[in-house]
Amino acid sequence: HLTLFVTAHSEKERLEWEEVFIDKILRLVDGVSVYDGYGAFRMKDGSIMKEHHSRIEVFGEDAHEIHKLYTWIYPDLLDYLFRTEQECVLVLMNGNSSLIYLEDPTPVLP
Repeated sequence: HLTLFVTAHSEKERLEWEEVFIDKILRLVDGVSVYDGYGAFRMKDGSIMKEHHSRIEVFGEDAHEIHKLYTWIYPDLLDYLFRTEQECVLVLMNGNSSLIYLEDPTPVLP
């Protein structure tokens, strides 16, 4: 199981990146589920910021298929981070979280 959260500074940009990931994922697997939602976080000044996201979910045959998919989209994750100026991207893979940062392009797995 792989879950990817896609956000951006504009709705148009978010939906464009959603399509990039859906297109790439569907080259390896037969289907994905996509959910619109939002997350919230507290800014340094104490205010609360809400941010819309697309949650892309993929269920694979086994852990190997999910790892293969993750490797397949990883270059696009880095491109997405750079172009949308995100601090990091969160990917959930087979029950483990992976935070990818531009400063260190190596995924951090627990």
